[in-house]
Amino acid sequence: VEETGIAPIITGRQVTINVANNHNTILMNLVGVEDLPYNAYSQATEVINDIEISLVLDVSGSMGRNNKLTLLQGAAKKFVSKVLAGADGRVSLSLVPYSTQVSVGEDLFDQMSTNSWHDYSHCVHFSDSDFEKTGAPTTAMAQSAHFDAFTWWNEGRSPNRPVCGTKSYYHIQPWTNNITDLHDQIELFEADGNTSIDVAMKWGTMLVDSSTRDEHVALIAAQTDRDSTFSERPYDYTRENTLKFVILMTDGINTKQYRMRSAYKTGVSPVWRHVSDAGRFAEYDANRGEYFLNGDWDDDSTSDTYQWAATLPGNPSDDWVNMSWPETWASMTQAWRAYHLHYARAWDASKYWDAYEDVNWFKWGSSKNTYLDKICTKAREKNIVVITIGFEVTDSSAAIMEKCAYTDNDFHRVDGP
Repeated sequence: VEETGIAPIITGRQVTINVANNHNTILMNLVGVEDLPYNAYSQATEVINDIEISLVLDVSGSMGRNNKLTLLQGAAKKFVSKVLAGADGRVSLSLVPYSTQVSVGEDLFDQMSTNSWHDYSHCVHFSDSDFEKTGAPTTAMAQSAHFDAFTWWNEGRSPNRPVCGTKSYYHIQPWTNNITDLHDQIELFEADGNTSIDVAMKWGTMLVDSSTRDEHVALIAAQTDRDSTFSERPYDYTRENTLKFVILMTDGINTKQYRMRSAYKTGVSPVWRHVSDAGRFAEYDANRGEYFLNGDWDDDSTSDTYQWAATLPGNPSDDWVNMSWPETWASMTQAWRAYHLHYARAWDASKYWDAYEDVNWFKWGSSKNTYLDKICTKAREKNIVVITIGFEVTDSSAAIMEKCAYTDNDFHRVDGP
């Protein structure tokens, strides 16, 4: 018995049976014929017509060490090619890169039910109960704030490392079989940020859950160049001849997930920007009833100087704009604000840390492990085949990923070459 295969192998298998032997004779041996040869040949093919896959890949900062990202890119591209080449429309794949957060991407985000309040980035926060089911939340998801919690105060003002990534290769690429597009995105991956495996796994299950079918249909209608081959997907779990997979890869373990405190998310901030000078800002101190300003106020220096003022210099209505909190965080990192608009008020380090730490809070990795366990359990209950890959992970991380897998055989602990 030989398994000869069928391309791509994930959609089915082909078995060939070839029997050749000799049969002992009963009467013919009297005339010298002691045995007769016989041959039997048969072939059977088993094919699952429809496959749905979420490929969930860790692109956090630790992937930038030991050539891990390069190895991931090569393996991911090879996987995409093998499962999609020759699939004849049977296999759809959703690519989910993740680090501190999962960027939905503007196109898909616009089709989902969200409490949207800015256009700078497109991530959402899940409630604790959302991890107790594989599908999309039944109520509007809360959009994540756009802010940079990673860039240090002396690394520049612009938020270059937002918690919710804005570069196109961070965005989910949903429900496709376009090998070229998937390869192109994987090739652009960069390693940065923390690790939120629970959030990534939640998105992985949602993209194979029928609760997001309406969003898929709406996405096809909104993107005239989008292939409608998979318009009926994700299929119901009860549909025959259908398999759903989540391939979940990480090189680490859940770490801090930064979230903006409500008081700093929306509404008018106390921060003002100068209309014509991009480097000048002021923040109103309600306790003093004065503004604290940074900028080149002596006109002879290229470095920041600071001053208190009862009113904004010049004609405030023409020269200054009061920014909203989303506009503030799109203009500066939280560390830059803490240093230049708080610490410099009295050169007091406590002012810096108060301003820095008051802006956000975070979920600890240990609590996120609980959410990961919940969503993995629900995936198994729905017969989603979860294959987990621990790439150069610790023993504790390996145990968590092994527990998430569909069966013990569906966890793979691997090291680089």
